Formats: sequence, C-alpha cells, structure tokens
Amino acid sequence: MARRSGNRSAPLKRAVSSFRKSDQDALAQLKKGQVVTVVGEVDGKFMHVQLSDCQLAADPLAGQ
Repeated sequence: MARRSGNRSAPLKRAVSSFRKSDQDALAQLKKGQVVTVVGEVDGKFMHVQLSDCQLAADPLAGQ
C-alpha cells in the first residue's frame, strides 16, 4: 500500500476503505494477497488512513 503526495509515494501499513454497494461483486472476487489499486478520498487518520467513496482502479497489467 502506498500513499501518493505530489510526485512522492510512501508505504502505508493499513487503510480502511469504504466502497459503494454496486462494487460488491467485484470486491467479492478479490483473493487474499491479490495486489489492487484503490482510488478514494481521504476522510482522516486515526491509527490508520480512512478512505471513502473508493473504487478499484483498472489494472494496467491485466491481460499481459
């Protein structure tokens, strides 16, 4: 996991992400350990980063 600030990325250890109900099927297909990119709005930080209105980003490596 990484956060992006300008042109820098720094690793995150934990984030809590909230998704829309319409993403439930795509989320159910994820496997433990699978690497994904999540795009969302930062709601705050308290022991971990809280993200809301999240979406799974398209995987640029899919199909390769």
